[in-house]
Amino acid sequence: MKTPKEINKIYDRLPKEKTDLSTHKVELAGLADKAKKLTADLEKGNRDFMSDYMATISEAVKKGQKELDRLGAVYRLAKGTEAKLIDGLKNLGMKASDNSMLTDLQKVTDKYENYVVKESKKYFS
Repeated sequence: MKTPKEINKIYDRLPKEKTDLSTHKVELAGLADKAKKLTADLEKGNRDFMSDYMATISEAVKKGQKELDRLGAVYRLAKGTEAKLIDGLKNLGMKASDNSMLTDLQKVTDKYENYVVKESKKYFS
């Protein structure tokens, strides 16, 4: 067994620093408060996002897809009408480029092809 003198020598080699537990306790309490606040904030944000934004997005996607389907059907009819107009004008010996109704129809169908279809692919399948 070690003598008190030997024990004191060992004790003297130990660090003499004192840990101020009250400081650590305050820091932990601050972190706990911050964690509670962040948890509540994130929970509310998740709930709001799912109920407000996702419902709105879902409804907009449904309406957008329905409108794209309708426009696709109108486009197909317009292209068929365009072909018939070109053929009819050709049979009458007229230039297709001289017919304003046909050029207006072609402008609108081009706009559909080059803008609506391309932009809608970003959001719809």
